[in-house]
Amino acid sequence: MPRLACLTAPLIGVSLLGCLCLLGCKDDPQDSGAIETRLRPASDRLTRASMALRGVRPTTDELRSVQADPSALDGLIDGWLTSEAFADTIRDMHAEQLRIRSDLDEIPPPVGALDGYTFADTFEAMNEAPLRLISDVVISGRPYTDIVRTDELWTNAVGAAMWGYDHDPSGEAWQQVSIGDDRPVAGVLSDGGLWIRHRSAGGNANRGRANAVASALLCSDFLTRDIAVSGDVDLSDPAQVAAAVRANPECIGCHQALDPLAAFWYGWFTAPLSSGIIGSHDSGCGDVAQPDIDDRIAQALCYPLDLWWSDVTFYSGGAEITYDLLDDYWLGALDLREPLYYGLGDDPQKLGEYIAEDPRFATCAVERFYSFLTQTEPSEVPAQTRAELLTAFSESGSDARELARAVVTSDPVISTTPLPGDDRERVGLSMVRPGQYARMIEDLTGFTWAVNADDFGCESDGCRCRDGLCPGDVDLAKTDAFGFRAMAGGMDGFKVLGSHHDPTPTRLMVYDRYAAEAAAHVVGSDLGGGAPRLLTMVSATDTDEATVRAQLTELHLRIHGLFEADAAAEIDASWALFSAALADTGGASGAWEVVLTAMLQHPRALFY
Repeated sequence: MPRLACLTAPLIGVSLLGCLCLLGCKDDPQDSGAIETRLRPASDRLTRASMALRGVRPTTDELRSVQADPSALDGLIDGWLTSEAFADTIRDMHAEQLRIRSDLDEIPPPVGALDGYTFADTFEAMNEAPLRLISDVVISGRPYTDIVRTDELWTNAVGAAMWGYDHDPSGEAWQQVSIGDDRPVAGVLSDGGLWIRHRSAGGNANRGRANAVASALLCSDFLTRDIAVSGDVDLSDPAQVAAAVRANPECIGCHQALDPLAAFWYGWFTAPLSSGIIGSHDSGCGDVAQPDIDDRIAQALCYPLDLWWSDVTFYSGGAEITYDLLDDYWLGALDLREPLYYGLGDDPQKLGEYIAEDPRFATCAVERFYSFLTQTEPSEVPAQTRAELLTAFSESGSDARELARAVVTSDPVISTTPLPGDDRERVGLSMVRPGQYARMIEDLTGFTWAVNADDFGCESDGCRCRDGLCPGDVDLAKTDAFGFRAMAGGMDGFKVLGSHHDPTPTRLMVYDRYAAEAAAHVVGSDLGGGAPRLLTMVSATDTDEATVRAQLTELHLRIHGLFEADAAAEIDASWALFSAALADTGGASGAWEVVLTAMLQHPRALFY
């Protein structure tokens, strides 16, 4: 199939999957000695940078500006790197990195002080707080190491009630607060919500939490270590496990580093489950007059939550034993290794400092940014590119904005062929992620795919919420409990541990439905008297070819980034589709819905 015919194929019913391999292969004259002729076209570099950094298509003004002067892209990137859209991208990236935003896992229930809120409210308060801290560090240009060094936390009104923080109701929705107790100062690692998501049963002794941090911030996942295990240890016997991690050579390979790292988390409550929170409120939140460990747990699991304990006292037969959770609990109560950060330090109050000063932290940041922005695996970052990005990151004072800029302007991203002696693989097309698609669609059409899920699972008329607890309003592109995030290629960090970037059938089905809903919304708004977003040149009665073609020309520029000179065949195909839909539906509104549905799920909209 000819390339141009393939690109218009979805508009006239030809299979999308058969065309993907040919998308974006514009004929670009090559000259092995001239950099200008080996770069991607300026409009393609603009679209790629805009989608990677902001998750939205460039505006027509931005496209025309860069078409006239390719160097204008640098100034546009400057503005994008301080925008809320880039902050959204940073939060999306770190949600995957930290494996949070899982609405299939435990969510603090809206009971007690949170009565009247919804699960959607408490889910946002718990999961977004550490991401808000990270995005504030990045957008403000502070050193990226502040994400594990700062003594600040972030909260909204729901989070303030959940944790007992101050919150000014007349201020911004999200506000900065101080830690307020003696927990170690370690940025996002001081946020209790992170340890509800990464909870630890008593027998696990915080090993899962330690590995989550090592994997996310150091790119050193203990689970990827190539260690053969004989299988002669009874993992159901805590005594055998405790002995094996100290004496069994196969186990020591991981546990000699993992267990001392895990000891830094002994002050955090092990397994704060939603059922425990509900039960604690139902039982009256414990009897503060009686010094009993069960009462203290009940108190800790009532709002405001108290998940950080400096010490714990056990009572048995009239005797009491008190342990400092960071000083001697690990040995006296658990008989485990003392805190030690990879042999470099043993002060639990300095965990954030140890991580920030670990050379792997900067290298991992480079790999994570490159991986997320280019949709490649962190381990596949070319060595030369990694070195170049590390240099740029270091010279900027660990400014993550400059790291992001360096990624989207790096040679493998912006060029089509390597320079002589450069054997790095070029970064191919990226498919729009679910979060990006949601932002792109909202930016283009004003549509958000939100529903109220309070009646979910109801079996009778009048039923409102399950067990009196309401999910509330949910965005179907950003949820798995009610929506289609994983189906569309996303991850929840709990059951689906990685996003995928392929045009799978379920993903295309989700985007197909999403596009249809968005098209109906924007046509109804634009032609119904609202401020037009896409249909800026036609009315509900305009059907003549000249007027429709003029509008199609503008739409192909806005949605697909194609100027008229490059879009002749696409505009012809769109006009043919409009004409056929007009005859079938009998009105311009129906015809525009068909055309926009096709354009919003066209390969040029789904790939960049």
